[in-house]
Order: sequence, then structure tokens, then C-alpha cells
Amino acid sequence: MTLLFRHHVVSSDFEQYFNIAKKLDLGPSELLSLSLENTLKIGTDDRSGKPMLQPSVFQKFTQTRPEAGSIFDRLPPESQEVIKGYQVTPERVFAAPINRPKRILFFTNNWNFLDQVSDVFMEQGYEVRFLDYRFVKEAIAQKKKSAGTQILNKAKGWKPSGFTPAQLADQNPMVAELFEWCDVVFCEWLNDAATYLSLYAPQDKKVVLRLHSYEAFVAHPYLANLQRFDGIVFIADHIREVFKAVLGDELMPNCPNTVIANLRNLPALHPAQRTSSALKTLGMTQYASENKDPMFALDILDELRKSDPDWRIRFVGTPWAPNASDAAYGAEFLARAKALGDAVIVDGFTDNIQNWYAQIGFILSTSHREGSHESLVEGMLTGAVPVLRNWPMVAPYGAPQTVFPDLPSINTAKEAATLILNASNAMDLAAKHAIDYASNAVQNSGSRAQIVEFVDQVLAKAE
Repeated sequence: MTLLFRHHVVSSDFEQYFNIAKKLDLGPSELLSLSLENTLKIGTDDRSGKPMLQPSVFQKFTQTRPEAGSIFDRLPPESQEVIKGYQVTPERVFAAPINRPKRILFFTNNWNFLDQVSDVFMEQGYEVRFLDYRFVKEAIAQKKKSAGTQILNKAKGWKPSGFTPAQLADQNPMVAELFEWCDVVFCEWLNDAATYLSLYAPQDKKVVLRLHSYEAFVAHPYLANLQRFDGIVFIADHIREVFKAVLGDELMPNCPNTVIANLRNLPALHPAQRTSSALKTLGMTQYASENKDPMFALDILDELRKSDPDWRIRFVGTPWAPNASDAAYGAEFLARAKALGDAVIVDGFTDNIQNWYAQIGFILSTSHREGSHESLVEGMLTGAVPVLRNWPMVAPYGAPQTVFPDLPSINTAKEAATLILNASNAMDLAAKHAIDYASNAVQNSGSRAQIVEFVDQVLAKAE
């Protein structure tokens, strides 16, 4: 019933459907999700459940924000009431550790960017442990099977159904023990794990949240108690600005926040020797996503081949999943790529990225949005010349200059082709500039001391 109802919500009659939903006894979280999905469409027909990830939808939000306000401002009063009901500043009972090392628990279900972060805390004398959110989710399912594995979907009352870590001790003692052990929980991504923490973390524990990019475009910020966090780390200035825009002043957390770039944990890369063929080859990694916009990369190739058919492009990474939400885009891309014949090489996953970079002369960043784009830096370290798009979804918020200051960027495929041809006329110099820029970026990325200092300050702050 809920799924059927969800697919029939349209902007013009949402208030009527909201009242019907209440009569169907849907929980507040389900009502809120319906409201968000409807509001975020902003007049478009989207059934993905994550319409703000669509460039056209988010760009329309940005264009209408001066008059219509934040996402929160656009929600029906009933949904605003639900969100406000989540925003509770808890009474704190935190006591700083005495005569022992500080203890930090890393907690997430996505560990891609945490190796360097956890290492630096160990280097600075913290005791470090790790907990994957799936253990909490599984324990909740065992504790109350009727809640299912997604604690937010079956809410009744004003708080999603779930259990504190201590209440899960019978199902998984490790969960309770790790939360009892730590002084601070460092949560990566504002997703289900962070939402759980915001509602059920023990009040005598500090919670620090690190935000990337994806979270600003989905519903989690509206389902969490944002006032529970004691400190927030953004990976780029433009990401902080996007969060301010979508949440508005009323929802933006009032805890200390800072901007610290990703601590880069790049593979051992070095300048590569390239053949003449490689120098006329564009390259793109992790291409299989509409957000990465590999068809824009094909547009660039088309521009170059108008005057020189020797230009080629290589793509590397895991291919499109058959059931991906952007599978239609993927199919169109693959059809275009096939039509270009030998000019397009689609490589699978590789564990020798240094060798792959040696086969390209230019590394592309054609995404609609990014928080930080590590692959661009990787390619530059090998001497591949960067082709950086003005990521259109987040350009109004200062990107990509907030991440790559002084690096030339382009808006159109024609501009990209001009940049590439100009660089080709002085390739040795262009490659040296790329290597120097990337080396400097790695050395100055997210200060290792800075992130520890921020957590130290959170722990030292009296409540």
C-alpha cells in the first residue's frame, strides 16, 4: 500500500495525499519520506526516491532558493513538525578521560576514506577501535524482528523504533562494549549509521560526524537529530555551503564545525613514461555513474576527433550494475561508446592503476558534483594533464575552486578540447605542471594534525 501510495504522490495534490497517509496509519518517518520525495522533485517526475541527485532537480532547487528557501522551508507544516520533533539537544553527562589515553571508536558502513584518519589518531596516542554499522543493524533485527533491518522505515510515534547499544548487549555484546569503552565516536558519512547515533548514542559519549557530498542530496539529514552531534567535519567549503542551502538556518547544527580536506591515501604513484599514442588518449576512472557523466567525456572526444581521428579515450573501473537506478543512462553511454569503435576502450577493474595511467595523457573529471576527486590527483601525480569540469551541480557553491584552486576548469566539451590541444603543444611542460600541482595538493591536503586537534577540542569542550 505504501509503495503504491508513494508512486501516486504529485506536487499539486500533496496535502490531500498527506492526509490520506495519516488515515492509513503510516508512521511519521514514512510520512516525512513521502514529503521529502515529493518536495525534492520540485515539479519533476522522479520515482528514484533520491531526486536531488538528479542534476536538473538540484539545479532547479538552486535557481529557486532565493525565493523558495531551503528544502525544510518547502515542506508541508506536518513534515516540518516531524523534523523539529527529532531535533533535541540532549542533557550531557560527559566526563573527559583522566590518567589514560583518549579512546575513539570509528563507526560507519563505508570505510573508503578512513585508513589515513584512523592512523593519525593512533600516531597521536589515541586508543582506536572500529565498529561496522551492520553489526548494530543485525542486532536490532534480532532484538525486534518487526522493526526489520532498516530502523527508520517502521516508525510509530515521534521517534524511529530502535535500541540503544546497551539494549543490544544480549544480541551482540561487542556493540555494547565498544560504545561503553570509547570517549568519542567518529562517524563517517551522514547515513543510517549517523542517524542511529543521533537518536541512540549514549549521552556520556561525544559524537563527531564527517560529511562528504552525497549526504546533502538525500533524506538522511532530515531524519537525524542533528543537534546530537558535538562536532562536524566537512571535506570542502562548497560542501558546507550546500548543506547550509538545503537545511536552512533552522536545521543547520549549532555544534562546532570545520573544513578539513580528505587525508589522501593514494597508491604509490610516480611520473610515467608515455608513448605517442598515450599522449593522444583521454582517461576516466570510476566512470559507471550518471553523476560522473561519461557521455560528457565522449562529447570531448567527438570535438577532438573532428580534426584528428587519432584521439581515443579509455575508461576503467567496475561496470554498470544491471539494476542500477541510472541503468538507462548507462545503456545509452555504452551504445555511444560502441558506435565509436576502436576510439573507445572500456577496461575493467585493475589493481595496477599506475600502469593504466601510463596509457593516458589526460585525466578527466567530468562529474556533475564531487566533494573531492581523488582520481584526478592520482592521474596528475603520474603526469596526466587534468581536464576539470566546473561541476555544474555544485559550481554555484564555490566548486571546484574550493578543492582545486588555480587549476583551470571548463564548462563545455569545446572548451575542454581547446584546453587539451593547447596542452598537447607543450606536453612536457603541461605534465610537469600537473605533477607539481598534485604533489603540492597531497602534501597540503587535510592536515593530519588538524583533524586530531578538532576532536581534541570537542572532547575538551565543557557541556
